[in-house]
Amino acid sequence: MTKLAVIGECMIEFSRNRNTTEKSYNLRYGGDTLNVALYFARLGGSVDYVTAIGDDPFSAAMYDDWVCENIGVELVQTAPKRQSGLYVVETDEEGERSFYYWRDTSPVRDLFKLQSHKNMLDRLKTYQCIYFSGITLSLFDNSSLDIFHDFLKEYKNEGGLIAFDLNYRPAGWKNQQTASDVFDRFTPLIDIVLTGQDDEMALAGKKSARKIIDRYIKHNPKEIIVKCGKDGCVIYNDGKTKIIPANIIKKPLDTTAAGDAFNGAYLAARFSGSKIEDAVHCGQKCASVVIEYPGAIVPRENWPDEL
Repeated sequence: MTKLAVIGECMIEFSRNRNTTEKSYNLRYGGDTLNVALYFARLGGSVDYVTAIGDDPFSAAMYDDWVCENIGVELVQTAPKRQSGLYVVETDEEGERSFYYWRDTSPVRDLFKLQSHKNMLDRLKTYQCIYFSGITLSLFDNSSLDIFHDFLKEYKNEGGLIAFDLNYRPAGWKNQQTASDVFDRFTPLIDIVLTGQDDEMALAGKKSARKIIDRYIKHNPKEIIVKCGKDGCVIYNDGKTKIIPANIIKKPLDTTAAGDAFNGAYLAARFSGSKIEDAVHCGQKCASVVIEYPGAIVPRENWPDEL
């Protein structure tokens, strides 16, 4: 199976405890890219997580959990005297979530400035596929974005595969135009587009999946998946567009990480040889499990033996 490197940030997560009438929260961890790596690994994929963490006890606990989840940690950097970021997730009666972040000084923001970053980039060249997201891009200043872009351009030219989810979160950006400019710069590098209709609408006002596909198609990606929630997915591959209905409809407890779970499962299926349609169904099944639990990560003891 293709060896995957996932680049991004994992944070401490506080999610509402729904088993009590009091306002209490469960302490877990999560982050869009970490969620992708975790569900990719749970479905048998070989993956390394690429990030920077603090030297606080919560960061150490996250690291240990990644090891238990069979996520490779060889490229995880530790920044002395720093603490990992955190977020609080609130959900409404329909399971839709809102996020509140404390991450301005997260160590991952210096991922391309740490002393070991050149060695990290050399190691990344050995992976068959690199995955990152719009949230990943929002973490870095201009100089770090330059380093990352130049590396990805070289990586792609040497035959590397690049996968990306827009995952546009306005709170992470100075303004909408800044986000749009950064995305426009990186989009031509993407081979596998995994994006959400809601995120695309928030960024560029593209209402239909067809218009969203048109935004990417001029850069000749290998495949495009537009996730449309309960309406299923629209896929583009080999010059053809196809609608894949949602095969499982459930009332969500918490939609946190649904799209990330889809991405991890989709990539795991594709890299093990599944056709696009079958990989989409695998992603939908994984997402349908995740939305039945609070927070980003389904406890290992509750994970089904098979999807």
